[in-house]
Amino acid sequence: MQLTNDQWLLQVMDEVADAVVVFSVDRDGRAARIVHVNRAYESLTDTERDDLMGSVPSFLQGPTVAQRHRLTLRDAMEHGRAVELRLEHPSPTGQRPVRLRLMPLEASARAASLFAAILEDLGPMRELEANLLTRASRDALTGLHNRHSFTEQAEAQFVSSERYQRPLAMCVLDLDHFKEVNDTWGHHTGDTVLRAVTAACQEVVRGADVLGRVGGEEFALLAPETGLPGASTLAVRLCNAVRKTRIPVPGAVISMTLSVGVAQRSAADPDVGALLARADAAMYQAKRAGRDRVVLDRG
Repeated sequence: MQLTNDQWLLQVMDEVADAVVVFSVDRDGRAARIVHVNRAYESLTDTERDDLMGSVPSFLQGPTVAQRHRLTLRDAMEHGRAVELRLEHPSPTGQRPVRLRLMPLEASARAASLFAAILEDLGPMRELEANLLTRASRDALTGLHNRHSFTEQAEAQFVSSERYQRPLAMCVLDLDHFKEVNDTWGHHTGDTVLRAVTAACQEVVRGADVLGRVGGEEFALLAPETGLPGASTLAVRLCNAVRKTRIPVPGAVISMTLSVGVAQRSAADPDVGALLARADAAMYQAKRAGRDRVVLDRG
């Protein structure tokens, strides 16, 4: 069977992974009607080809498409120009991020113009970006903020606390005798202990608090809108939660304790690093005083 040029083109379009829609536009660039779609566009819109014919492309109408995007596309059609932009495209499963490339195919002074739009689904890319961001900001073992992410969060909270003169507290938590766990049962058991301690702490922290793992067995907790008394109470609750946690290992059950240092932001702190350093110094005081306790920095 001999195929016409148009038939070859339509067959090729159906094999393209990106969604493609061809539509006609009247001379003032306002009335758009679909004349062809490929299988990927049918899938994107969850609509059969016959039902799409003669309809307005979904990215040119509807409340889910930003007005600025519709205006950009309308201007490109009126002037017969190509344009590329990123937008949220409606789909049966919700809004899908797409890269849309619009291009003129032909134009006539007496007839409608033809345009093609190629829509690249960026959903998988967005998921990949989100996964990469999570890996970059989270501790792989505990799922808590890593040191870099915790510092970023703390810096932002410090600036806000300073600007609006609101209380802000920092707790530094260190597991007591953690080296003995690794030396006795191995690093695999040590990892199990860290995850169990994390779970216990997460039962205590509040929604606005920021908890991070900032060292091997060292954690930090930032408590917005919290003064020294409130942070002290929070630190005691953390100690109690960890102390009550039992971690079974072959032939034994491990229990752990925390040494915690607490400090509140003061006008003398030039940055969040100074606040963290005071909480860290208080934690070492707790270590020297016998461990399994909370020490407050009252400076």
